[in-house]
Amino acid sequence: NKVEDNKVEEQPKEEHNKEEKEVTGSDIKSMASQLYANQQQDKDLVETRLKQASELKEEGGSLFKKGLYEEAKSKYQDALGYAQTIEQVLTNEQKANMFEICVPCQMNVAVCSMKIKNYSDGVMFAKNGLLLIEALETRLQESEIWKILLTKGWNEKKLCKDMKKKCLFLLGKCEYFNS
Repeated sequence: NKVEDNKVEEQPKEEHNKEEKEVTGSDIKSMASQLYANQQQDKDLVETRLKQASELKEEGGSLFKKGLYEEAKSKYQDALGYAQTIEQVLTNEQKANMFEICVPCQMNVAVCSMKIKNYSDGVMFAKNGLLLIEALETRLQESEIWKILLTKGWNEKKLCKDMKKKCLFLLGKCEYFNS
């Protein structure tokens, strides 16, 4: 038995004639400047969306006071929508602002839903508000967001007693009428 040697023909190696561009100091400055501009645009976009969400929340409050619950609910949902479209990485300050918009809007949509007898929406939004509160509550002492909220006049009573209690009340009432 004779074993044949299989010879593999070597292919000539292709030479890569890619020119490597030397990065200069001005290139780095240009890239850094562009990065800073993009970060500034992201920050401006976040601030604009937070402002729009806050304004919609206020409009919802005005409509609610007039007894226009369906319209108020719509404004609160629009505010939540603006907040949810923020895809950028948020600073702790922005997260605190987001919390101040989203929790009351969730609760207000639950109240409006209850007023117009849409109890299933009331249940959903009351649960959402409760989830946000409990997420912050579980790490209250080490949370940077909580520290920022404290400087804005929040306290444990407002968060854990007043807001959480209101969410639980809304949830219970909407669940009762929804069944």
